[in-house]
Amino acid sequence: MSLHRLPDVMQTPHDNQRMRLIHPLRMAPIKLVQNRLLVWPLAVALAIGIGLVNASNYPAIASTKLVAGEQVELSVLVYNIEYSGDASTDRVIREIDADIVGVLESYNRLPEIARKTGYPYYNVGLQLLSKFPILEPSGAEGLYSLIEVEPGYVVAFFNTHLDYVKYGPSRLVKGFSEKAVTQSEIIVRANSINILTPDIASLIGQGYPVFLTGDLNSPSSLDYTKATVGTRAGIDSAMRWPVSEALFKAGMRDAYRDVHRNPVLVPGITMVDPDFSKGGSGDRIDYIYAGGPSTTLTSTVVGELGGPDVGIGFKKWTSDHRAVLSTFQVTPVALPTTVSLNTRMLNQGDTLNVRYNAPGYSSTTVIVVPEGATKSAALLTNSTSESGSTSFATAALSPDGYDIVMLS
Repeated sequence: MSLHRLPDVMQTPHDNQRMRLIHPLRMAPIKLVQNRLLVWPLAVALAIGIGLVNASNYPAIASTKLVAGEQVELSVLVYNIEYSGDASTDRVIREIDADIVGVLESYNRLPEIARKTGYPYYNVGLQLLSKFPILEPSGAEGLYSLIEVEPGYVVAFFNTHLDYVKYGPSRLVKGFSEKAVTQSEIIVRANSINILTPDIASLIGQGYPVFLTGDLNSPSSLDYTKATVGTRAGIDSAMRWPVSEALFKAGMRDAYRDVHRNPVLVPGITMVDPDFSKGGSGDRIDYIYAGGPSTTLTSTVVGELGGPDVGIGFKKWTSDHRAVLSTFQVTPVALPTTVSLNTRMLNQGDTLNVRYNAPGYSSTTVIVVPEGATKSAALLTNSTSESGSTSFATAALSPDGYDIVMLS
């Protein structure tokens, strides 16, 4: 599958720049569609000098410097459950009981999975399950969320699934040159991950703890080294894989290799490619990456009981991928000046819940306007305070795109 949501590359949502809500901060509109399960994402515009619908029409609310909180321990699971999963994959998620789960291939089952596994928060667009509130902040354009791991304190979280076509290790086994494989990796997968890396690097630079889970359908440069040459089919020389290199350049760490530094002794295979025709034993393509103020404490493969390098085993394992569980010591940061949503996908009649934060402003207003409109076109208005939550009924809104704006 391709990378979820492939909008224009954007700047961080926390710049102190006034700009229009167009490229690079264009956000896809919400579509309030009657009697449909799947709807379009919601546009969030925050009048704080970033992501403005129209900079000339909204006064700026000053952004605040990020404040670090107390350290917390956080567990993260990445799990491709294969074709929406089943009762067995639900059981794995429930028994592992990670704080945050990056799910792949949940399709339309995520609400059901959340209910059956006991997770109070989920996000369909990002395929996340969480024990903590999931906020989609202004400017993020659906590419990442802020997860409130402690009241008022957050980490940034990405979850993605890159395309599986022209799978690099298979092509190496079939005789394609490293140059040809590298080029196809760039076109098929690295170009997609590079939609995320500008935001990853910016968030890390601002002091956020940043996590990325995903089935990246690509090996890591840390696994194709001089030491691993000849250990399995296709590894004929050390090789730099573009997706991992892009994430390293953005400031991310490979959590599994933080703990298991020797890829010869602990390959940590998560996917056995059925197209291997010469005895290849698969690759590690399911990852948890971390950046910013965090330390990896543990990392283990979750899979079939007795499987190679499987640290947590289950007698019944139905997915074609193994999962990975990592724990971290994390320093979250205070929720920034922002307007956030718990979901950018609504049906007409659903309640629109908005979380807002404007430190230093005792009186604010949150309005709903047609996409791209000025404040004079406000359809819904709530008086708000410095920080908190507010909600809007959407039954009277026609199916269309809308912007959520906070005013001082």
